[in-house]
Amino acid sequence: MRSGTGTQSVDRAAELLVTILDSGRPLTFTDLQRQTGLAKSTLSRLLSSLEHHDLVRRADDGILRPGPVITRFAHSSRPYDELISLALPHLQAISDATGETINLAIMVGDEVEQIAQVDSTYLMGNVNWVGMRVPLHCTALGKVFLAYGASLPEGRLARLTPDTISSRADLARELRATKWRGWAVADFEL
Repeated sequence: MRSGTGTQSVDRAAELLVTILDSGRPLTFTDLQRQTGLAKSTLSRLLSSLEHHDLVRRADDGILRPGPVITRFAHSSRPYDELISLALPHLQAISDATGETINLAIMVGDEVEQIAQVDSTYLMGNVNWVGMRVPLHCTALGKVFLAYGASLPEGRLARLTPDTISSRADLARELRATKWRGWAVADFEL
């Protein structure tokens, strides 16, 4: 491993982390030692430091994987920054025209995750939905996803309030209306 402009230990630890992240297959301690040429004691010390900071996680079988810090970053809203930047002027224009709170969301599994929000001009103390995940069937955004082809999860539909549509037949009617109108409504369903 080469030493860059930083300290040798930092460079080596960074290169180990990159090696683990870029690997197309799970790596073991032996794999890393073979690839890096580092002494066992040096490799062990560097991996311990990466593990201590949750950058790397060693499974019971010895496989090294990206740690929770890397996973949290990968699943944060950061991957959507460009989408948010492009959408924000349009969200603001819609909010200005309607006075309503406007949300931008993506599907994550069987849920809708809000990634941006422009608050209503009519309400004080709006709920900030950014970062929240909610079931598809009880949100307007989720109903739009469902009306235009997203799959409804198997099993019972959760009834989160007395007004939540939890009947698949009723939801199918609502989705047909959503597609016909071009917009969806969630009225006290969440």
